[in-house]
Amino acid sequence: MEKKCTVCGESKDLKLFFKEKLGKYGRRSKCKVCFSAATKKWARDNPDKVSAYGKKYRRGNRKKYLAYKVKYRLENKEKIKKARREHYWKNRDAILAKKREWVRNNPDKVSGHRERNKEAYRLYAVLRRTRIRGNGGSFTVQEWQELCEKYHNKCLCCKEEKFLTVDHVVPVSKGGTSNIDNIQPLCTSCNCTKQARVIDYR
Repeated sequence: MEKKCTVCGESKDLKLFFKEKLGKYGRRSKCKVCFSAATKKWARDNPDKVSAYGKKYRRGNRKKYLAYKVKYRLENKEKIKKARREHYWKNRDAILAKKREWVRNNPDKVSGHRERNKEAYRLYAVLRRTRIRGNGGSFTVQEWQELCEKYHNKCLCCKEEKFLTVDHVVPVSKGGTSNIDNIQPLCTSCNCTKQARVIDYR
């Protein structure tokens, strides 16, 4: 059985119309294609109403909405990552400007966060060097702390208990990775003395 769409005027199979109890043959007057197009146009023309409806739905169905978000993220990790990357590069200048403004307006929060996570900031700078060169590899703050504890928080070169810095056994400039098996703890002085030589003090 077919039904004529009131928008495009074409006669189509009933399956191509959404169900509606009060409609003729229990179907809507518009076909699925025309109905979807009209819905999208209305959404574009009424962003405030769409936003308000979304907020109202999320408040009334919080558990259901959160469960859906978790499921969607697990099933679409690469899609989400790609979309975020594209959005960042498309709006990079605006995003960075907004971040700079936030930093200027929240100096206490910035300094407090850096103080609480100074070890993570320091290690990030180390990992960034290998990432820029394309050497690969990474390690966590916990892995670094465990490595230092393994050697009793002492420099492997001078054997003294000083402030320890991350040293690459095989230097980054010579293709060394930032995997934890290529890392050794050295004090600042010994690290500078070693320079870009391959010396394993372990």
